[in-house]
Amino acid sequence: DILNNKLHAGPCNKLVRLSCFANGINYESGLNFGEDTLVNVRLLAIGISVSYFHKAFYHYERDANPKSASKQTSLDSIVQREQMIASIRNVLPQSEYSKAIDNKLVPIAFTALKSNIYDKNEYLARYDRLANLKWTDYSKSSPLPYRIIIWSSCHLSYGVARLLLAIKELYGRFANLCKI
Repeated sequence: DILNNKLHAGPCNKLVRLSCFANGINYESGLNFGEDTLVNVRLLAIGISVSYFHKAFYHYERDANPKSASKQTSLDSIVQREQMIASIRNVLPQSEYSKAIDNKLVPIAFTALKSNIYDKNEYLARYDRLANLKWTDYSKSSPLPYRIIIWSSCHLSYGVARLLLAIKELYGRFANLCKI
């Protein structure tokens, strides 16, 4: 459920026994994006039992600070998110979760495309795994425009994806002007 975004990956709705961390599971130094997801996947991979509470025990406001690191797009933030996905792939190699793991790349690929962090060849090399996904494999948790644009970048052409992204951006600006 964490991989499919059905269960929030952050720690605010989980209590984990300290003994569960005795297996060497910890937060990776220097990984500041996706670290909660990675730790939870590692914990679940060792077979801990899980009970879900429908109440958060603490809250933080991610959207309160527009200058927050989680709101910024940089090469470092993209690379860290990619590293988190690679680490999850190491925990769950060639598993039944491969499509779910690949789907975690969709918003990262979208952000990389939108911010123009990579040139065409680097982008296609970094997100070549997404070409293995059929249209029906894309997670419904990613917004439809993301799925269309990322699918286009892998199956049609990078140029078509950039054009669709520009159209989406223009529509968003127009919608804001017209209050659509």
